[in-house]
This record gives sequence, C-alpha cells and structure tokens, in this order.
Amino acid sequence: MVQRAKEWYSAGAFKFKYNEVLWIYTHYEELSQGYWPRKICGYIDNPYVVTHGRRVGAYFEDAAGIMAEFHQRLDACDRDGVICKCYKCLGWELEHIRTVANVNQEQLDTLVMRVTQYISGRRRQRTYREFCGH
Repeated sequence: MVQRAKEWYSAGAFKFKYNEVLWIYTHYEELSQGYWPRKICGYIDNPYVVTHGRRVGAYFEDAAGIMAEFHQRLDACDRDGVICKCYKCLGWELEHIRTVANVNQEQLDTLVMRVTQYISGRRRQRTYREFCGH
C-alpha cells in the first residue's frame, strides 16, 4: 500500500515521521533551494496563507536545517540511501537505476520503503545494516 504525504507541514513541528519523509521526497527540489513550501488554503482569490509575524533568521534556515538532517539520515543508509535519493528525490527513471544499481521494481520499492522507515522518527541506536538484518 502506498502512503501519501500530507499536503503541508510546518518546520517547527517537523519530527521526521514516515509521512513527513514522504513529504520531503515530494518537495525535495524546493527544500534543497532553501524554500519552505507554502501552505495553500482553499480561497481562490488568495491561494497562499500570509503570516504577519516577524521571522527571526534567514528565510532558508528552516529548509536548510531539515535538509541537513535528511541528508545525514540518508547517508547512514549507504548505497540504499543513494538509490532512494536518486529515485524519490531526483526523479531518476527505473531503467537508469536498474542499469546503475541492478535492481528491479519490486526490489526498488522494498528498498525505498526500508530506507524511509529507517530515516523516519527518532535516531535509531542500530545501524542501517542491523535494522535490515544483514
């Protein structure tokens, strides 16, 4: 079963839960450029939520902090983390990944699910290899 990410998460409440990681996959390019995706509301005349509070710090700090943690967690997954990033974040086609990593669709889906589970939530005391049972 494929889980879908919620439409929007606030940076302050981000905990790296499973659906939040799926959301990062969806918004990877925008977050990598230092922009936190805007929350879209239902009004046609004003599609973006406007906040009137003063922001402390640079606009890119929230995205940069989340992405640094995301990449650190992916790096802990070694080869599988790189494959997951290429497929889910960079949009590589299965054929290209198959050529480079020698995996089929079923193996790739399992790998992505396993990496996503590992990098979700609190930092684990086990290594990725221990988590996978290798």
